Amino acid sequence: MKSIADYEKEGKKLRDVTLCYLVDKNTGKVLIAMKKRGFGEGKLNGVGGKVKQGESIEDGMMRETEEEIGVRVSSFRKVGTIDFYFVQSSEEKDWNQRVHVFIADKWEGEPSESEEMRPLWAGIRNLPLDKMWPDDKYWLPDVLGGKRIKASFLFGENEEILDHYVETLEESIGINDFAKVDLRVGRIVEVNDLQTKKPMYALVVDLGRLGIRNIAAGIKDRYSKDELLGKRIIVVSNLEPKSIGGMFISEGMVLAAEDDSNLSLLTPEKGIKEGSRVR
Repeated sequence: MKSIADYEKEGKKLRDVTLCYLVDKNTGKVLIAMKKRGFGEGKLNGVGGKVKQGESIEDGMMRETEEEIGVRVSSFRKVGTIDFYFVQSSEEKDWNQRVHVFIADKWEGEPSESEEMRPLWAGIRNLPLDKMWPDDKYWLPDVLGGKRIKASFLFGENEEILDHYVETLEESIGINDFAKVDLRVGRIVEVNDLQTKKPMYALVVDLGRLGIRNIAAGIKDRYSKDELLGKRIIVVSNLEPKSIGGMFISEGMVLAAEDDSNLSLLTPEKGIKEGSRVR
Protein backbone atom coordinates (compact mmCIF):
# COMPACT_ATOMS: atom_id res chain seq x y z
CA MET A 1 0.00 0.00 0.00
CA LYS A 2 1.35 3.42 -0.95
CA SER A 3 2.08 6.07 1.67
CA ILE A 4 2.01 9.85 1.35
CA ALA A 5 5.79 9.77 0.93
CA ASP A 6 5.38 7.49 -2.11
CA TYR A 7 3.00 9.94 -3.77
CA GLU A 8 5.28 12.87 -2.97
CA LYS A 9 8.27 11.09 -4.55
CA GLU A 10 6.35 10.74 -7.81
CA GLY A 11 6.41 14.53 -8.05
CA LYS A 12 3.18 14.82 -10.02
CA LYS A 13 1.67 18.30 -10.08
CA LEU A 14 -1.51 18.51 -8.03
CA ARG A 15 -4.43 20.54 -9.28
CA ASP A 16 -4.95 23.72 -7.27
CA VAL A 17 -8.21 24.06 -5.35
CA THR A 18 -9.36 26.76 -2.93
CA LEU A 19 -11.31 26.55 0.31
CA CYS A 20 -12.59 29.62 2.15
CA TYR A 21 -14.24 29.98 5.55
CA LEU A 22 -16.07 33.18 6.47
CA VAL A 23 -15.56 33.95 10.16
CA ASP A 24 -17.76 36.31 12.18
CA LYS A 25 -15.61 37.33 15.17
CA ASN A 26 -18.53 39.05 16.89
CA THR A 27 -20.65 35.91 17.11
CA GLY A 28 -17.87 33.31 17.19
CA LYS A 29 -19.33 31.57 14.16
CA VAL A 30 -17.97 30.26 10.87
CA LEU A 31 -19.82 29.90 7.61
CA ILE A 32 -19.80 26.42 6.12
CA ALA A 33 -21.95 25.02 3.35
CA MET A 34 -23.48 21.74 2.23
CA LYS A 35 -22.31 20.52 -1.15
CA LYS A 36 -25.43 19.86 -3.22
CA ARG A 37 -23.82 18.07 -6.16
CA GLY A 38 -20.56 16.66 -7.51
CA PHE A 39 -17.50 15.63 -5.54
CA GLY A 40 -18.29 15.66 -1.79
CA GLU A 41 -22.04 15.85 -2.31
CA GLY A 42 -23.97 15.92 0.98
CA LYS A 43 -20.98 17.01 3.08
CA LEU A 44 -20.46 20.28 4.92
CA ASN A 45 -17.33 22.15 3.91
CA GLY A 46 -15.88 25.56 3.28
CA VAL A 47 -16.67 27.18 -0.06
CA GLY A 48 -14.33 27.00 -3.01
CA GLY A 49 -13.30 24.99 -6.02
CA LYS A 50 -10.80 24.57 -8.84
CA VAL A 51 -8.48 27.38 -9.88
CA LYS A 52 -8.81 28.15 -13.58
CA GLN A 53 -5.84 28.27 -15.93
CA GLY A 54 -4.18 31.69 -15.82
CA GLU A 55 -5.98 32.60 -12.60
CA SER A 56 -4.16 33.32 -9.32
CA ILE A 57 -4.99 31.28 -6.23
CA GLU A 58 -6.49 34.35 -4.55
CA ASP A 59 -8.57 35.31 -7.58
CA GLY A 60 -9.83 31.76 -7.84
CA MET A 61 -10.88 31.78 -4.19
CA MET A 62 -12.73 35.09 -4.58
CA ARG A 63 -14.50 33.97 -7.76
CA GLU A 64 -15.57 30.61 -6.29
CA THR A 65 -16.85 32.23 -3.10
CA GLU A 66 -18.94 34.70 -5.07
CA GLU A 67 -20.29 31.99 -7.39
CA GLU A 68 -21.15 29.55 -4.60
CA ILE A 69 -22.64 31.77 -1.86
CA GLY A 70 -23.03 35.21 -3.45
CA VAL A 71 -20.49 37.19 -1.40
CA ARG A 72 -17.26 38.88 -2.39
CA VAL A 73 -14.56 38.72 0.25
CA SER A 74 -12.61 41.93 0.88
CA SER A 75 -10.29 40.94 3.74
CA PHE A 76 -8.75 37.49 3.96
CA ARG A 77 -5.57 35.57 4.76
CA LYS A 78 -4.18 32.23 3.68
CA VAL A 79 -3.93 29.85 6.65
CA GLY A 80 -2.91 26.54 5.18
CA THR A 81 -2.06 24.22 2.34
CA ILE A 82 -3.31 20.62 2.32
CA ASP A 83 -2.38 17.93 -0.21
CA PHE A 84 -5.01 15.26 -0.75
CA TYR A 85 -4.29 11.90 -2.37
CA PHE A 86 -6.87 9.24 -3.24
CA VAL A 87 -5.94 5.64 -3.99
CA GLN A 88 -8.90 5.35 -6.39
CA SER A 89 -7.82 8.41 -8.38
CA SER A 90 -7.18 7.74 -12.09
CA GLU A 91 -6.19 9.53 -15.28
CA GLU A 92 -9.88 9.92 -16.13
CA LYS A 93 -10.89 11.06 -12.64
CA ASP A 94 -7.92 12.84 -11.10
CA TRP A 95 -9.02 13.60 -7.55
CA ASN A 96 -5.56 14.33 -6.18
CA GLN A 97 -5.38 18.02 -5.30
CA ARG A 98 -3.64 20.77 -3.37
CA VAL A 99 -6.13 22.76 -1.33
CA HIS A 100 -5.29 26.36 -0.41
CA VAL A 101 -7.21 27.29 2.75
CA PHE A 102 -8.32 30.87 3.48
CA ILE A 103 -10.05 32.67 6.32
CA ALA A 104 -12.12 35.75 5.41
CA ASP A 105 -13.23 38.25 8.04
CA LYS A 106 -14.78 40.90 5.79
CA TRP A 107 -17.03 40.50 2.78
CA GLU A 108 -19.74 42.22 0.74
CA GLY A 109 -23.22 40.77 0.43
CA GLU A 110 -25.24 38.21 2.37
CA PRO A 111 -24.47 34.49 2.00
CA SER A 112 -27.15 32.85 -0.13
CA GLU A 113 -27.88 29.40 -1.54
CA SER A 114 -26.78 28.51 -5.05
CA GLU A 115 -27.21 25.46 -7.28
CA GLU A 116 -24.04 24.03 -5.75
CA MET A 117 -23.90 25.07 -2.08
CA ARG A 118 -26.32 25.67 0.81
CA PRO A 119 -24.61 27.92 3.41
CA LEU A 120 -25.14 27.84 7.17
CA TRP A 121 -23.48 29.32 10.25
CA ALA A 122 -21.91 27.07 12.90
CA GLY A 123 -20.26 27.80 16.21
CA ILE A 124 -16.48 27.63 15.97
CA ARG A 125 -16.41 25.68 19.23
CA ASN A 126 -19.24 23.38 18.15
CA LEU A 127 -18.43 22.30 14.62
CA PRO A 128 -20.63 19.58 13.05
CA LEU A 129 -17.58 17.44 12.31
CA ASP A 130 -19.69 14.30 11.92
CA LYS A 131 -21.18 15.84 8.77
CA MET A 132 -17.85 17.01 7.34
CA TRP A 133 -14.90 15.32 5.66
CA PRO A 134 -13.10 13.03 8.16
CA ASP A 135 -9.83 14.96 7.80
CA ASP A 136 -11.39 18.20 9.07
CA LYS A 137 -11.13 17.21 12.72
CA TYR A 138 -7.34 17.04 12.40
CA TRP A 139 -6.80 20.62 11.26
CA LEU A 140 -9.93 22.81 11.02
CA PRO A 141 -10.23 23.61 14.77
CA ASP A 142 -6.57 24.73 14.78
CA VAL A 143 -7.05 26.93 11.71
CA LEU A 144 -10.16 28.55 13.17
CA GLY A 145 -8.19 29.05 16.39
CA GLY A 146 -5.67 31.24 14.57
CA LYS A 147 -2.98 28.73 13.59
CA ARG A 148 -1.44 28.07 10.17
CA ILE A 149 -0.93 24.53 8.93
CA LYS A 150 0.68 22.37 6.24
CA ALA A 151 -0.88 18.94 5.91
CA SER A 152 -1.30 15.89 3.70
CA PHE A 153 -3.95 13.15 3.70
CA LEU A 154 -4.17 9.86 1.85
CA PHE A 155 -7.71 8.51 1.45
CA GLY A 156 -8.62 4.91 0.70
CA GLU A 157 -11.96 3.37 -0.10
CA ASN A 158 -15.04 4.54 1.84
CA GLU A 159 -13.27 7.78 2.86
CA GLU A 160 -10.85 5.94 5.14
CA ILE A 161 -7.74 7.94 6.05
CA LEU A 162 -4.78 5.64 5.37
CA ASP A 163 -1.98 8.09 6.11
CA HIS A 164 -1.73 11.71 7.19
CA TYR A 165 0.38 14.40 8.79
CA VAL A 166 -0.46 17.89 10.02
CA GLU A 167 2.25 20.40 10.84
CA THR A 168 1.53 23.68 12.61
CA LEU A 169 3.47 26.59 11.12
CA GLU A 170 4.80 29.62 12.92
CA GLU A 171 3.32 33.01 12.11
CA SER A 172 5.03 34.99 9.36
CA ILE A 173 7.48 37.65 10.45
CA GLY A 174 8.97 40.65 8.70
CA ILE A 175 12.62 41.06 7.82
CA ASN A 176 13.01 43.56 10.66
CA ASP A 177 11.82 40.95 13.16
CA PHE A 178 14.26 38.36 11.81
CA ALA A 179 17.09 40.89 11.95
CA LYS A 180 16.66 41.03 15.73
CA VAL A 181 17.94 37.45 16.03
CA ASP A 182 21.74 37.49 16.29
CA LEU A 183 23.06 34.19 14.93
CA ARG A 184 26.76 33.45 15.38
CA VAL A 185 29.20 30.65 14.69
CA GLY A 186 30.47 29.10 17.90
CA ARG A 187 32.87 26.29 18.80
CA ILE A 188 32.21 23.93 21.71
CA VAL A 189 35.27 23.93 23.95
CA GLU A 190 33.88 22.06 26.96
CA VAL A 191 30.99 19.65 27.62
CA ASN A 192 29.64 18.91 31.09
CA ASP A 193 26.65 17.03 32.45
CA LEU A 194 23.75 19.15 33.63
CA GLN A 195 21.76 17.59 36.46
CA THR A 196 18.18 18.10 35.35
CA LYS A 197 15.13 15.90 34.77
CA LYS A 198 15.65 16.18 31.01
CA PRO A 199 18.99 14.80 29.72
CA MET A 200 21.03 17.95 29.06
CA TYR A 201 24.58 19.14 28.62
CA ALA A 202 26.14 22.35 29.88
CA LEU A 203 28.14 23.54 26.87
CA VAL A 204 30.97 26.04 27.05
CA VAL A 205 30.97 27.77 23.66
CA ASP A 206 33.61 30.09 22.21
CA LEU A 207 32.00 32.93 20.22
CA GLY A 208 35.25 34.66 19.28
CA ARG A 209 35.15 38.37 20.02
CA LEU A 210 31.81 37.93 21.79
CA GLY A 211 33.55 35.77 24.40
CA ILE A 212 32.68 32.52 26.10
CA ARG A 213 29.06 31.49 26.69
CA ASN A 214 27.55 28.80 28.90
CA ILE A 215 24.63 27.20 27.06
CA ALA A 216 22.25 24.43 28.13
CA ALA A 217 21.37 21.95 25.37
CA GLY A 218 18.91 19.07 25.54
CA ILE A 219 20.95 16.81 23.27
CA LYS A 220 22.54 14.45 25.79
CA ASP A 221 20.59 11.48 24.42
CA ARG A 222 21.68 12.26 20.83
CA TYR A 223 25.37 13.22 21.09
CA SER A 224 28.29 11.95 23.14
CA LYS A 225 30.72 14.38 24.72
CA ASP A 226 33.45 13.33 22.31
CA GLU A 227 31.19 14.06 19.32
CA LEU A 228 30.53 17.57 20.58
CA LEU A 229 33.95 18.68 21.75
CA GLY A 230 35.49 21.02 19.17
CA LYS A 231 32.37 21.05 17.00
CA ARG A 232 31.40 24.30 15.30
CA ILE A 233 27.72 25.15 15.72
CA ILE A 234 25.21 27.95 15.16
CA VAL A 235 24.14 29.88 18.26
CA VAL A 236 21.44 32.44 19.01
CA SER A 237 23.72 34.82 20.85
CA ASN A 238 21.26 37.49 21.99
CA LEU A 239 18.71 35.22 23.64
CA GLU A 240 17.70 36.43 27.08
CA PRO A 241 19.61 34.41 29.77
CA LYS A 242 17.49 31.73 31.41
CA SER A 243 17.88 29.87 34.68
CA ILE A 244 17.85 26.08 34.25
CA GLY A 245 16.79 24.22 37.37
CA GLY A 246 17.81 27.15 39.54
CA MET A 247 21.45 26.11 39.26
CA PHE A 248 22.64 27.05 35.77
CA ILE A 249 22.24 30.20 33.68
CA SER A 250 22.00 29.47 29.96
CA GLU A 251 23.30 32.37 27.84
CA GLY A 252 22.14 31.37 24.39
CA MET A 253 20.67 28.57 22.30
CA VAL A 254 22.17 26.11 19.85
CA LEU A 255 20.26 25.44 16.63
CA ALA A 256 19.33 21.96 15.47
CA ALA A 257 17.05 20.26 12.96
CA GLU A 258 14.86 17.36 14.05
CA ASP A 259 12.49 14.87 12.45
CA ASP A 260 10.66 11.88 13.87
CA SER A 261 13.83 9.91 14.63
CA ASN A 262 16.88 12.13 14.21
CA LEU A 263 18.37 15.34 15.57
CA SER A 264 21.26 17.16 13.93
CA LEU A 265 23.05 20.28 15.10
CA LEU A 266 23.37 22.98 12.46
CA THR A 267 27.00 23.56 11.52
CA PRO A 268 28.74 25.88 9.02
CA GLU A 269 29.87 24.07 5.87
CA LYS A 270 33.37 25.55 5.92
CA GLY A 271 35.79 26.42 8.72
CA ILE A 272 34.23 29.79 9.49
CA LYS A 273 35.89 31.43 12.47
CA GLU A 274 34.18 31.74 15.84
CA GLY A 275 31.92 34.75 16.27
CA SER A 276 31.13 35.12 12.55
CA ARG A 277 27.62 36.40 11.94
CA VAL A 278 25.07 34.14 10.21
CA ARG A 279 22.95 36.02 7.68
